Amino acid sequence: MSTLIIRALLAGAADLGVPDSQILSGAPQATPAALPALYVAELDCVPEPGAGTRGDAALVTARVQVTAVSTGYDQTKTLLASVRRACNLQSGRIAGLDVVSVVREQTGPDVTDDAGAFRQSLDFGVTYYEAD
Repeated sequence: MSTLIIRALLAGAADLGVPDSQILSGAPQATPAALPALYVAELDCVPEPGAGTRGDAALVTARVQVTAVSTGYDQTKTLLASVRRACNLQSGRIAGLDVVSVVREQTGPDVTDDAGAFRQSLDFGVTYYEAD
């Protein structure tokens, strides 16, 4: 569910510079045919026991990683800045879910793959109510 929240925020960003068709699920296994691209993957998801239970919904905190892949270092950095603007400090009703907060967490290392593509990841903490 947390990836749906991040994908909705990315799809709604006017200045993202990546078409919706290039916002992909999971972790990058190989360089995609079309660049630039973003990958969205849930790294972990933890229910908050006893905290914030609301009727038939429980408070959940997930860590979602967005990985930018492009042909150049500067473009990758620009993409991640756009991702940060689109997702950081968001809350409310997003993708049909009650979202308490989306907050930027850690940034991964700069990586260049064998095909010469540049990639870097940015993690977000996503806290929301999930139906039991």
